[in-house]
Amino acid sequence: MAPVTPPRPTSVAIAGDVPVEVAWSVDPDSQRALVYLHGHCGDPTAFRGWADAATSHGTLMSLRGDLECPRRPGRRKWSFDLARIDRRIRAALQAVSDHRGRSDGGLRAEDIALIGYSQGALRVEFLAHAFPQRYRRVVSIAVAAAPSPYRFREAERVLFMAGGWDVRRHIRDGYDELRHLQRGQGRGETRYLELPRARHGSYGPEGPAVMAEGLDWLFE
Repeated sequence: MAPVTPPRPTSVAIAGDVPVEVAWSVDPDSQRALVYLHGHCGDPTAFRGWADAATSHGTLMSLRGDLECPRRPGRRKWSFDLARIDRRIRAALQAVSDHRGRSDGGLRAEDIALIGYSQGALRVEFLAHAFPQRYRRVVSIAVAAAPSPYRFREAERVLFMAGGWDVRRHIRDGYDELRHLQRGQGRGETRYLELPRARHGSYGPEGPAVMAEGLDWLFE
């Protein structure tokens, strides 16, 4: 059987910013948005392998970092200007909604699922802390620093993921600490999943299936 070619994302222009890559929801009436933040100088289209899993739940937008990578032309990385990143996310939501010509107001700006990989995962953690009413469902994949349960304490659902061939003990420890905190405060849920045979910078051969499992749980 020939391999399945992942869907090609649509590039949507944003006034005053770099374009955003979009994989459209399979449900044309869905107003749910998922936002992907790539890793340090990473590939903004790395989500293509699991785009089907995401678009079964909503429209996926992949933002590019807000700083250029001097040694990697065309690639970008993330600053720690959380207010700026948040503004860019909301501007991208509006641009994508306008692109599709939605008369109902388009994608919901107050209910965004954030998915981050490596450096993007660390920004997801800080955004969930800074804007807890907007980012209530979050996915942290292959984050390099130990996750802080304190910064996730307001989130409704938190999914931690790590590559099976990557450094992951700190991620598992962060998951255990957050689960303990959530039990103590009587709210919030968290889960941990591993990506088999995945090194840092990749999702591994079972990435689509594991991402589908994780996103199904995130939106239960």
